Amino acid sequence: MGLRINTNIASLTGLNQLKINDRKSLQTLERLSTGLRINRASDDPSGFVISQILQQQVSGLKQAAENTQNATNMINTADAALGEITDLLQELKGAVVFALNNGTASQEQILAEQDVVDQIVKSVDRLATTTRYGGKALLNGQNEFQLTTDRPDLLDDLFLRQISFPIGTTSRSVTVKVETSPLRGTVTLNNVSADAGATLRITGNRGTAQVSVASAGLGGASSIARAVNTVAALTGVYASASLTGNSTPDVTLFTEDYGSKSSVRVEVMSGTVSGTAVIDGNSEVGPFTQGEVLFDTGTDGIVSVGGKRFTGIGREFNIVTDLVDFEFKLDTDLLPFTSSVSFTVQNTGLTLQLNESTALNDHLNISISSVNSANIGMDTMNDRIEEAINGGTGPTGTVTKGGFLSSIITGEGSSIINNPRNSNVIIEAALERVSRQRSFLGSVGAGTLEPNLDYLRVHEQELTESLSGLRDLDFAEESSKFIRNQIIFQSNIGVLAAANSTAQGVLTLLGF
Repeated sequence: MGLRINTNIASLTGLNQLKINDRKSLQTLERLSTGLRINRASDDPSGFVISQILQQQVSGLKQAAENTQNATNMINTADAALGEITDLLQELKGAVVFALNNGTASQEQILAEQDVVDQIVKSVDRLATTTRYGGKALLNGQNEFQLTTDRPDLLDDLFLRQISFPIGTTSRSVTVKVETSPLRGTVTLNNVSADAGATLRITGNRGTAQVSVASAGLGGASSIARAVNTVAALTGVYASASLTGNSTPDVTLFTEDYGSKSSVRVEVMSGTVSGTAVIDGNSEVGPFTQGEVLFDTGTDGIVSVGGKRFTGIGREFNIVTDLVDFEFKLDTDLLPFTSSVSFTVQNTGLTLQLNESTALNDHLNISISSVNSANIGMDTMNDRIEEAINGGTGPTGTVTKGGFLSSIITGEGSSIINNPRNSNVIIEAALERVSRQRSFLGSVGAGTLEPNLDYLRVHEQELTESLSGLRDLDFAEESSKFIRNQIIFQSNIGVLAAANSTAQGVLTLLGF
């Protein structure tokens, strides 16, 4: 081979390898010092992109878990306050029961009990106003869904629980279509007459009572109605008598409530009742004698919301779809009703961000209704049983029941002094509303928040494990690489030294 001194190819080769191994050694040192396999995009371009996505998702999941825990704590705070309100309402129940016992309770004692009622109602309002979580009032109505349109008259005791609002929307319209109106159980006797002294056994949801018909002949309808209405409070069945065509006496017996769980049963115990019985559109011609039974049940209402049909319990409906969750009662005074009603809900309430994206299912919109005394109770309705008792031959349309808790304080028409019976109805309705609110919040906590928190933690763990596999360094593998690079680096230096000494052989040729 030739000997050259201007260009030492062997030295250049050794130097180039030395630089390569030096770069590898520096990369290995960087990885060992940071503990990361990917420190910059050039280390693994595709792995770097995936790791950034996973890192962002893990960060979002951590915050979502914190959001979920905060939401759980908030709901627990609201539930604790609602528990206190429940205890207060139960105290009110005791006060009303005391007032109903006016046989032994003096007027002064009832007045004193009314003072207790007034203070308890104030305490309910105070809890509704002052219950807060992180400065946010929870039970004063600030966090409930607000209607931007008038509530339809057909829908009583509307309770909105959960509605999905797509991002950027300010409201959602809900339409309720009545497919089948709820009906009472009814037994109608047309052109009725009865033996004087005929005995009937009436059975309804409240119980059973036996009545006697006071007069016979054409007076049978009125006599039957009066007899049935006399025991309406015991049976839950009332009657309405009418005279059609100036001579045809008719009487209809009704169940107090609506739906398939409400029934009316009429059994002839003695004597004879003549006429035509009409039940569910079917006619049966009398006379009806001892042992014969006339029976009917009510019909549950059917409505559709968002294309989905729901069968109620009588007139009460609990609607749960992918987009809305609410309950209501159909107003009996507007039945039968075979049309649609709509209302618009504003995007208020509470938005709980439960996952890391803005997808519709990643957040939850719930409502915590006001439990102020002006908001818990029930919408008023005609009390057909009391009307029938007072009217004798049928409901009068003048007696109502229900109202809100604020109407039981001193000076109001439903105070325990003025109307303890209705006070009792209102308090029971208020207890039911608070219990329904607690039940809903409890279901959100147990059925949504707790499983979501468990899922987020597991999901975060799995993604973190994937991220670790991409970014974290295997120290054993990298240490062996580092040692190898060090050995090669030392070898390169030796080779470079040998290559540089080769050119010195030229001096020998020159005699030096």
